Amino acid sequence: EQKNKQGEISAYFMLTQSYTADKKKDRAEDTYRTIFEEVEPDSPLEVQMYMNYGSHLLGNSKKSKAEEIFEKAAETAQKIGEYAMAIECYRIIATLNDTVLTKDKMIRYFEKCLDIAKLMEPSVRDQSSLRFVASMLILKYEGDRDKKTILDNEMKTYFGDEWRVSVEKPKAG
Repeated sequence: EQKNKQGEISAYFMLTQSYTADKKKDRAEDTYRTIFEEVEPDSPLEVQMYMNYGSHLLGNSKKSKAEEIFEKAAETAQKIGEYAMAIECYRIIATLNDTVLTKDKMIRYFEKCLDIAKLMEPSVRDQSSLRFVASMLILKYEGDRDKKTILDNEMKTYFGDEWRVSVEKPKAG
């Protein structure tokens, strides 16, 4: 039963891709609605479908609706212990807010990732985008030495001294 349901959801998802490619946005939207009616609630597959839908919305210039969907995905992921997926969703929301006007929101979402990291198993944390998030925050914290030092020390305890990854300087700040 569960395997069939996953296959069905995958088929629906492929259908959304096809509709999107054919510029049939309404049909794609309808199919996403069907996916969310059919997918098992509070499952990793549901989180993945929310993330796919969020990406679809971004591709159609619906940023604020996409943010809502990524938020929903992150909350569901946290509820079921899929912390790496939650971090990824919050990272996407933060990155969408890389503007001078929404810089504080960006920082807030990156910091949510740090809170989630505390709950993660080390092996899962290693595979997450936490290094990227922390590297972006170091840039965003600019002149706030205390925050930078605390963050740097926290990352060193997780990943060792060479934890930083190179990131493109954020647009805002």
